[in-house]
Parts: sequence; C-alpha cells; structure tokens
Amino acid sequence: MRWGPLHGLGTALQLLTRLPLADLDYEEGDLLESVPWYPLVGAGIGLALAGLGVLGVKAIAPAVGVVLVLAAEALFTGALHDDAAADVADGLGGGRDIVSRLRIMKDSSVGAYGALTLILLTAMRAACLWELPLGKWVPALVLAHAVGRTVMLPVMRVLPYARAEGVAGDLMAGLDWRRVGLSAGICTVIALAAAGWWGLLVVPLSVALVVGFVRLYRAQLGGVTGDALGAVCIAGELLTMLLLTAIWH
Repeated sequence: MRWGPLHGLGTALQLLTRLPLADLDYEEGDLLESVPWYPLVGAGIGLALAGLGVLGVKAIAPAVGVVLVLAAEALFTGALHDDAAADVADGLGGGRDIVSRLRIMKDSSVGAYGALTLILLTAMRAACLWELPLGKWVPALVLAHAVGRTVMLPVMRVLPYARAEGVAGDLMAGLDWRRVGLSAGICTVIALAAAGWWGLLVVPLSVALVVGFVRLYRAQLGGVTGDALGAVCIAGELLTMLLLTAIWH
C-alpha cells in the first residue's frame, strides 16, 4: 500500500520505529523522500513518550513515569538505536583494526562494552527525567528525539558506507546537502517551538557532535554503518537531554 504524497512519511516511520506498518511498501526513491520527515518522526516519538510519562507520574508516581518513558521508547523503536550503540561500543572497544571492529559490530551478541553502554544510557536517561520538572518533559523529549534523528544525516552525507550493502548505504548513495539542510531547518523550527531561544543551543551542540563522530568513524571504521548511525542518534538524543536538564532543573 502507498500513501501517495505522504509515502516519505510512511518510509520514515518504517525505518525509525517499530510501529505495525508491515503492509506499507517503499521504493528506492522513497528513502530520500523520507529524509525531511526524520525530525518530525523523532518529535512525534518524543511527544508520545512524554504524554505516557506524564500520565504515569500523575496517575501513580514519578518513578513509574520515568520507567514508563523508558519502556515505551524501547517498544516504539524496538530499541533499534540502543542496540546499535552497544554494537559500536563493542566494536570500538574490542577491535584492533577496521576489519575486526566491523566484524564485532556485526555480531549479534553483546559484550562487556556494549552491556555497560546500555546500562549507562538507561541510567542517564532516567536521571535526566528525574531531575527535569514535569512541565518540561514534553519539550525536552520532543526536541531530544528530533535532534537524534537529524544529526545522523550530515554524518551519512560526509562519510562513505563502510560495508558492501545495507539500507543505510542505499540511502547514502543519493543523499544530498539540500535534503540534509531541509531536515536541519525543520529540526531548528522544532527547537524554537519546543524550547524557545534556549532551543537554539542545540545547533552548536549538534555541529560539535557531528564533527566528533565524523572524525571518530573515519579513523576507527573507515566510514559509517547502520549501527554507527544509530549510535549518533542516541548521542544526539542524550546530549540534548543533558543540555536541557542543565538549563531547566
């Protein structure tokens, strides 16, 4: 089934969430049309998580709301990017060269570096939510998830694909700066809407994050993979939450 002019949205939802959209099909060109939807899908995820979390806090207790956000995020996204971050941690931590790092990242098992990364990521998310005023959960989660899905794109545009094939490689083949810039512009609008002028602080943060990951991946992996991009997403999400927590707590 096709969504007509909105099939880019359908493709973005398929790639970035685990919503039941199995009956939607996408073609190669749809991957590029999905790019401007990345920050909007991220913002939608953040809004849904915040709504469930606030409901949990008001109906039961603050700790329940925090756990509900974490559980819902894993459910909505299939923990896709968390798994990616764990794979990257294992690869960079345990590999001696590019070949061995990529091989470790492709292994489905989780090693010590990956397990520790998952524990710390979960703990840091919970700590940010616990310290943020309840009234700031919506803007913080909306902006964090929008930024996370957006910062992947310039990394994707700058670096070559490090493997022979994959969905990320198919997307990277046609990705241009116009689409990356459009996505960044949409994310900036979301930042202003969610956090006012404070939201613009995510711009230099995002630029620094992208530059850092480009240098890291070029040196350690010789390019980028789907897992590497997922780790960028998680980093963008978490750093935004940390920034807003420092401002608003």
